[in-house]
Amino acid sequence: MRQQATPFIAMKRGVTNVTALDGRPSLLPQRVPDKFSGMRSLVVGMFCLLLPLGPTACTAKFIRPTTDRPIDVTPALLERGSYLVNQVSACGLCHTPRVGSNWLAAERPSEFLAGGGLFDMPDEGFRVVAPNITQDKQTGIGAWTDDEILRAVRDGVSRDGRLLMPPMPFASWKSMSDEDARAIVAYLRTVPPVKNAVSRAGNRIPFLLRLGTALGLIHHEPATAVRAPERADRKAYGAYLTRLGLCWECHSLDKSGPSDAKDVLMAGSRRPLFEPEYGRVYARNLTPDPETGLGSYTAEQIKRALRTGRRLDGSPMGPPMSLVIPHLSRWSEDDLDALATYLTSLRPIRHRVPERQLVYASCDSPSQSTLDALPKHLSQTGLYQGPVGGPIARAALPFRPQFELWTDGATKRRWIALPPGTQIDTTDMDSWRFPQGTKLWKEFTRDGVLVETRLLQKIGPRDQDWAAVAYVWNNDGTEATARPSGVANARGTAHDVPTAAECMACHGGRTSRVLGFSAVQLAYQAEDQGLDLADITARGWLSSSPIASIEVPGTAPERSALGYLHSNCAHCHNGARPARAGSRCFDPYNSLDFSLRVDRLASPAETPTYRSAVGNVIQPGHPDWSRLLDLVSHRGPGRQMPPLSTKRVDEPAVHRLRSWIEVMPKVIR
Repeated sequence: MRQQATPFIAMKRGVTNVTALDGRPSLLPQRVPDKFSGMRSLVVGMFCLLLPLGPTACTAKFIRPTTDRPIDVTPALLERGSYLVNQVSACGLCHTPRVGSNWLAAERPSEFLAGGGLFDMPDEGFRVVAPNITQDKQTGIGAWTDDEILRAVRDGVSRDGRLLMPPMPFASWKSMSDEDARAIVAYLRTVPPVKNAVSRAGNRIPFLLRLGTALGLIHHEPATAVRAPERADRKAYGAYLTRLGLCWECHSLDKSGPSDAKDVLMAGSRRPLFEPEYGRVYARNLTPDPETGLGSYTAEQIKRALRTGRRLDGSPMGPPMSLVIPHLSRWSEDDLDALATYLTSLRPIRHRVPERQLVYASCDSPSQSTLDALPKHLSQTGLYQGPVGGPIARAALPFRPQFELWTDGATKRRWIALPPGTQIDTTDMDSWRFPQGTKLWKEFTRDGVLVETRLLQKIGPRDQDWAAVAYVWNNDGTEATARPSGVANARGTAHDVPTAAECMACHGGRTSRVLGFSAVQLAYQAEDQGLDLADITARGWLSSSPIASIEVPGTAPERSALGYLHSNCAHCHNGARPARAGSRCFDPYNSLDFSLRVDRLASPAETPTYRSAVGNVIQPGHPDWSRLLDLVSHRGPGRQMPPLSTKRVDEPAVHRLRSWIEVMPKVIR
């Protein structure tokens, strides 16, 4: 997967941009700034545009000469530089390659600052690659002088005098003190060289970007003799940190770029930060407005949110903040205190930013007629012989899939009921078709509390004629009521009851809409009188029996890994996913297939997982380079798998997947 333009580095100054130390400009204005108006400016700009973007008469004022004198390095300066590069300014967000070359994934520490990430916005006509800024002399910045590096960082001018573009954030870093700039350079000198020749042959720079550079609308005159505010002035030093840490660039984003205007400063973005594989996110209002900002947060709660990556209501922050938090959470207590002091001292600005619009999570709600087809109470669904909570109806038979979906450790029970005298159409052994009237229930108990029971029912003759809803139990366990809108932290637990739309987000990824009751999932010897494949075959439930035994191939670790991916990923990532009208609703953008298919079980290498994912999101022998493991190992919007029904990492599964990838042969196809 390509690395997209991240919201963190995108849309700054109304632009998308990327560090281009070779001088290739990479600023993409959303609109032509007002300064473009006037024929004279346009003529001058066109003249300058015809010249190289070097030290011409049009740009010379932005370029100061450099010296060869090295920076005097002390242990304290190196320590400060390490802190700035790794925590405050977080250079690795852009310059360190990411697992699977996906900007939502974790950084790859073994290639720290080695560049190569592709920032691509095809709709804007913009494409550029982040450079290598390690000390490699051929492919990095090892041959640069200290002053050339400092000038690039703070003024946006490359080694040969060409003008750079954001997201090399010189607009923010022009206020960086001389001492902090020297500290960053001193630390960069200690970064081990990584030979990684980053090709920029495919870079695309829009015309308006080049014109804006030619007119001098982007750069500033060289920053010199800059001092940081005194640390004792907590408010002023906190404001300084918002520039070093780039908070200002997103949270003060106006229609045409970051702004210090009094009604914009830190009041949330006026335009979305967009990434095609994630969605649209607006940087939130950080002023102390009680209704639309942080007015309900104390300074301590602000610091806790920045350390944990969770909002006041406990919900996880999404990108870009979820990418920044690993760095921001390691700021010193004094710096976090200064930042919180500054934010709480701001003038409250009432500006309610829109809610984030996540691509995968935008699910169309079922029609009212579909919801009306299901009973309002669990007691009316036919699961029990008598009162709710009593004996199960004889027609509802228990089963358990051999590979279970992870739901944060909840205890689950399942039942299925077929209409009398009907069969399951098993013409396609991987996609069973169930008769109208089929019902499946799944009961969830979390931390000893009976929370919900879900119903999936076939309400019509077509494949898509299914309805699903969750019934939330009352406190005395005598009834459960349909809650199509879902419930967060139901019954005082950490368990979230899904909406009816979210139910079909998962189940809609299969033609049959049924996930855990299939040939592969039942091909084992069940216990406790539960149904298995042999049992339902003997009962005559199948229109045709499997022609051969069904066994997941490989060693025990391979079977465990393949089974986990089948049950936790294949409901979305499968080659037979039906087309869907309306929103994307967890519809993947890729061709990954983690399903276990009856006709592809001869060996692990024959499974769709090995054929589609190995060498892509799975790097044999390198679990830390594998995007798959990164997703399974984290929780938070845009950075977890499965994307629904879980807020806690399945640590045993992570261990099994890691072990499996570590010993995986490098060539398996």
